[in-house]
Amino acid sequence: AEDTRAAIFEEAVPLLAQAVKEMPTDPDLAYHYAYALSRAGQPAQAKQVLTRLLATSKPFQSRAEAQRLLAALEQT
Repeated sequence: AEDTRAAIFEEAVPLLAQAVKEMPTDPDLAYHYAYALSRAGQPAQAKQVLTRLLATSKPFQSRAEAQRLLAALEQT
């Protein structure tokens, strides 16, 4: 089951990457991209996205989740 979930996230990564490219100012979309990267076995890339995302003071709906995900990734 875990392999199936990872495969789903691997398929989602390029789609989310394209969406972020088309809507670069949407912070919640960037969070979902980072989450997918992390679940697809790309934690370094996820950390980069999250670090850039959280460097802004702009509030967004997924900020707390993004902070938790970055903290979790920094412990691995």
